[in-house]
Amino acid sequence: MDTYRELMKKARTHELILGGLFVLYSSLDVETPSFLAEFANSTIGVIVILTFAISLFAYLNPIVAVLGLVACYELVRRSRGSSLVDADKMIAYLPQTQPNCRDLNAYNQFSNTLEQEMVQKMAPLTGPSVGEVSYRPEVEDDHDAAVISNH
Repeated sequence: MDTYRELMKKARTHELILGGLFVLYSSLDVETPSFLAEFANSTIGVIVILTFAISLFAYLNPIVAVLGLVACYELVRRSRGSSLVDADKMIAYLPQTQPNCRDLNAYNQFSNTLEQEMVQKMAPLTGPSVGEVSYRPEVEDDHDAAVISNH
């Protein structure tokens, strides 16, 4: 407990305020602004945020720095989710395909083709009517395979 008191004595007022802001951001479900979410979604943005989080350990109280690290993690995590919301908003601007499909289905309704008419005119095939054949089938070694029966 003495170590905690020593750390708090060394903490300056602006560090305490910053630590409080870090706690509030991490604990409350604050929506990240879109420009900041886009920046945090980029590779360069993650590198800048990570550099900022590591630099907190050099200049601030260690407790405030850990809170800042958690807040930076939350910023990156929340930014990943907000890009999906933006994608959902963009779907509203895409053209709808359902009316086009109905129009195309109307164009695909047509009468029988020549091929369909010719097949209908042909006599139906009934059973094997091959007749006499001049060859005898040869069966190779079946390697003790099971017999296939026609039931």
